[in-house]
Amino acid sequence: MITFAYFFYGSLLGVILWCYIDGFMPRLSKDIWHNFHALFPISPPQSYPLLTTKVNPHLLRYCLLDGLLAGLLYQYTDDPLFAAWLLLVFNFLWAISLLDWQYQLISPNTCLGLLCLGLLGAEWQFSRLSLSQSLYHALIFFALFYCIYQFAKYYYRQEALGRGDYWLALALGAYLPLSALPYFLLIACVSGILTLLLSRQHYLPFGPFLCGAMLLAWYANL
Repeated sequence: MITFAYFFYGSLLGVILWCYIDGFMPRLSKDIWHNFHALFPISPPQSYPLLTTKVNPHLLRYCLLDGLLAGLLYQYTDDPLFAAWLLLVFNFLWAISLLDWQYQLISPNTCLGLLCLGLLGAEWQFSRLSLSQSLYHALIFFALFYCIYQFAKYYYRQEALGRGDYWLALALGAYLPLSALPYFLLIACVSGILTLLLSRQHYLPFGPFLCGAMLLAWYANL
């Protein structure tokens, strides 16, 4: 019965996740239009901008996959609250990774939501970090990636990282101890470079590799 309830909970999260991803570009188009209208009230745009939306998998697929994942997490962890929290974390990571892969965009608001989940996880003792350590590590990760961003922008005259990457680092740092930072960076960089070489593309977003590296490093430190 509890497993079925978790399947329903996961399916509900799947619906929310699908709606968020499917409506991301229309919401962004609306925000651009409103900002342009606020900057140029005398001559507002005559047409509403509509950014191209990539094909999103069917809603039913999100419901089934999230529902199955919720049931598996409950069976694996045998802790209802931890399983519910972990599924939320997975959904945030998937949303960030997919949108960054498709559009090369990372929303700071989504990263702040992931950060709050990390702090709650520390408060509820779902990791080895205390609440103060989780917040401290998040700030260190943010400062490191922000310095990398500014240094690359100054030295190479171009951005080596996107601005969303240091917001994502802020969120991911709340889950990891400082001892995992070298492994986290190594996994993210190596996996990103290998994917770039195999795909033969000139550019790949870094966010999905950061999220994957965080999961591996976090699991190793449980």
